[in-house]
Amino acid sequence: MNNYLKVAAFLAVCIAVAQCTDAESGPTEAPLSQCTVNKLNKCLEPNIVPYYDAFATWESTGNFISNLTRIENLAAAFETTQTCVENENTETECQGDNADVAVDNEVNFAADFLAVPQNRDLMAAASNSYCLYYDVLIGYVTGDFNDYCVGGLYQALYDPETDLCEAVNTMRSCLLDVTRYYCGNEAAAFVASAYDYGVRTPYGRNWIDNSNLPAFVVNGCYE
Repeated sequence: MNNYLKVAAFLAVCIAVAQCTDAESGPTEAPLSQCTVNKLNKCLEPNIVPYYDAFATWESTGNFISNLTRIENLAAAFETTQTCVENENTETECQGDNADVAVDNEVNFAADFLAVPQNRDLMAAASNSYCLYYDVLIGYVTGDFNDYCVGGLYQALYDPETDLCEAVNTMRSCLLDVTRYYCGNEAAAFVASAYDYGVRTPYGRNWIDNSNLPAFVVNGCYE
């Protein structure tokens, strides 16, 4: 996972313990386009790079998000980055260029999620979770989510008599139960907020496309 995505990756994990796409190499290890290079250098470098160290580990992440003012500054940085990326998309180098769609999705997801005051409050409250200080617990969350939560949804795909949307809601409840068990109520509340944002917004659904969740099923259950 690339360092410049550490901040957005923290949010992406909370959608459904998804893995962040490697935006530098891309899924096909293709060379960076000039459009991507420009966005990295002009938008992410000055605005997001200063937060590298804060999100270098789960413990440092917990320390950072324990202060609401720092989260608000982070939200402002993502808003500035989002505007910069939008401006770069109007430049000649980005016309017809889809190689950096993942970068756009990650920036848009984080910017729009953090723009909501309630989400920032929930993020700050999640700093109390012991999962941020004993990161082995996050591995347990990921493992249990994959073992016990996603399986039922995939089984439902092959059962024509199963209500897929009910299976999606069951998966959500399972995710929150697993998170609550290992990480506490505050973390579960934040995960619920991030998950609901993810399945109900275009940027969030783009994240889901890059995770181990079948986005087309989720799309059919949320307007």
